[in-house]
Amino acid sequence: MARLSLRFLGSFRVRLDGQEIKHFRSTNVQGLLLFLSLQPHRAFSRSVLATLFWPEESQQNGKNNLRQSLYRLKKLLPSQNDDTPLLIVNRQTVQFNEAYDFVCDVHEFERLLTAGQLAEALALYEGELAEGFTADSLEFEDWFRLEREYLHKKAVDGLRSLVGQRLAERDFTGAEQFARRQLNLDPWGEVGHRQLMLALALGGDRSGSLAQFETCKRLLDAELGVEPEAETVELAEQIKNGELSELAAAIPQKETIKRLDRTQVLARIDPLPDQKLFGIEKPRSQLIAALESIDRPWLVAADGLGGIGKTSLANEVVHHFLDDALGNVRFLDIAWVSAKQEEYVTGRGIQSTKKPALDAMNPALDTESLIDQLLAQLADGPYPTNNFEAKRLALHEILRERPSLVVIDNLETVADYQELLPLLRFLSRPSKFLITTRMSLRDESDVYCLNLSELPKPDAIEFLHYEAEAQGVEALQTADESVFDEIYQTIGGNPLALKLTLGQAHVLPIGQILNSLRQTTDVKIGDLYVYIYWQAWQMLSEDGRKLFVSLPMMPNGTFEQLGVASGLEGSDLRGAIETLRSLSLIEMGKESAGQVRYRIHRLTETFLLHEVIKWQQPGLVVREPEGEQFEERLTVVLEHWQSDRNVVMIDVDELDAEKEGILKAIQF
Repeated sequence: MARLSLRFLGSFRVRLDGQEIKHFRSTNVQGLLLFLSLQPHRAFSRSVLATLFWPEESQQNGKNNLRQSLYRLKKLLPSQNDDTPLLIVNRQTVQFNEAYDFVCDVHEFERLLTAGQLAEALALYEGELAEGFTADSLEFEDWFRLEREYLHKKAVDGLRSLVGQRLAERDFTGAEQFARRQLNLDPWGEVGHRQLMLALALGGDRSGSLAQFETCKRLLDAELGVEPEAETVELAEQIKNGELSELAAAIPQKETIKRLDRTQVLARIDPLPDQKLFGIEKPRSQLIAALESIDRPWLVAADGLGGIGKTSLANEVVHHFLDDALGNVRFLDIAWVSAKQEEYVTGRGIQSTKKPALDAMNPALDTESLIDQLLAQLADGPYPTNNFEAKRLALHEILRERPSLVVIDNLETVADYQELLPLLRFLSRPSKFLITTRMSLRDESDVYCLNLSELPKPDAIEFLHYEAEAQGVEALQTADESVFDEIYQTIGGNPLALKLTLGQAHVLPIGQILNSLRQTTDVKIGDLYVYIYWQAWQMLSEDGRKLFVSLPMMPNGTFEQLGVASGLEGSDLRGAIETLRSLSLIEMGKESAGQVRYRIHRLTETFLLHEVIKWQQPGLVVREPEGEQFEERLTVVLEHWQSDRNVVMIDVDELDAEKEGILKAIQF
């Protein structure tokens, strides 16, 4: 027997070591347990949880309330031992521990349904999710309502399938029993009324069957003001006329297992790149696990800087399900939609993908163009083409009846995902969406986010060796390992940047290329800068740009130092930092004296020093504001650094790093 028992189908019941736990002190503590335990695969940021449960409070008060609620949960449900706490908590995130010895009826209900054990699953459904439970937050209530409706629908659909099984087996008594239970959950569902009418008629109670038809008519008229569907009326006429043998013969037998059509899907997506991929094993397995899960998460996102390999990884994940077509019953179809209109091709620069735009008038991916693309791929027959709402409902029905994996590649802007996420939430369950984006969606509580960082050194160097051989770069095929180490130290592990470097090595000495990356604005290297950074620059607000151009002066700065360098304060500075983090332009570094430090990659620093802050308007010698701001802030930073008494408390290595950044900016 599991140590912790969570029973949420029906009333809210929690038992620890056989003893019922009742005194949660507040409904938000209960809601927190419910929210985290139903999604044990996800780590949620503290800010997301604070906003979800205490939306009316300031962020600081919300986090204090969260801290107290977590403390209360730990007191009520103590750890099994030091290695297996109930909650995995750190300074940034909170996650329910899947390794904890627990059982949850919601997880078991969904597992049994997926396994086809319908009767066992529905025996667990004692009522709606946590009947009678309410929380103090409308934001949480919105999430809770969707979860409750989802599980309710799963139960109704399961009962509908179970009645169909019993009818096919000629177990009319069992069919009647489950049909009545279905109508208790969905009294206005005509499918349930028809199933009960059929079970009663074939079981010998023709008068009871016709009485059920009259009951159906009264309910629909009283509650909805509508007449029964033609199919229901026709069934009543057949029963009235005694056509029972024809009805029995028309009962569908058990369906054969449906499979994904591999050939059809391959026609929709690009082939896998003709090269070996490096460093993808772990993120690939993480994405596959999230997508294979029978329940949450319904929305999965892979985010990271341009050129990091998001599209290639998504392609690998899709091919996993295609290659497992015989054993895979999770998805019956796969669709792929891309908002990408250009790509970087080594030696040729930025090239058009020659793919049709999702919206010819608007490069951003909008809801209607997405629906049109998906209907064209997934619909088996005719579908609506003119009415937006009709198209939306048609796609919803397809994705509900045929669980599918939908890849949305290169969802690049805030406007894109803010517009599309409500639609994706509506279309998901049981279908799932895999999104690739430069923007982090980690603040969306229902999105599983996987950030793709650069290749670690061993993988990056192995990648360099492979590419040198594949591209026939003779100068590198016999080079000493120190050369590859220098390439990595200069460029880092961005696969696109590494490929570009090797492409240049056909015509230039590697030393000259690396020197150009460090110091100059070589035209072809500038292509890489444009591709990786230009689009990110366009996404930044004024505050984001102020902070971005100040980073070379404080390449490993604290929050306060970034404020001095950028001239931003408080929430403006925090918002700018979050924006840069979401675009993978800045990373949180190690803590020093209790303070988090923020760092940028050398390639980013080079781009800032040699491109952004010296941009000029065509034909003019007047600098753009970014260049003037850089000079002004440099003076402020230098004065502050020289006069700040607290500087003596900083670690010597950190001090040297700050000094190096300031001197580099002065030298420039």
